[in-house]
Amino acid sequence: MKIINEAETKGLVDLVANIADATDTNDHTGAPILLAQFLKNKKAEKALLGISACHDYFGSMPSELGKVRSMITAELLDDARHKYDKIEYDMIKGAF
Repeated sequence: MKIINEAETKGLVDLVANIADATDTNDHTGAPILLAQFLKNKKAEKALLGISACHDYFGSMPSELGKVRSMITAELLDDARHKYDKIEYDMIKGAF
């Protein structure tokens, strides 16, 4: 678990607000992209950007891509669970 400073706390609060905004507007790919960027997980970010591009191309989310997006989101949330304490993790997870 990581103890975070005041600047990191503000970043986390901003992240949670941005994820909540994304999900409220049905941007269910943009939300995990924000988390991937926050966690500096370039591999997940790249994969999610590819999923977003496919979604744009097809005009809807193919179910197979939705499943892959869910798997990547679960991995990112697991990373956050290990990186932050329970209260911070619950804030992040709750934003989804």
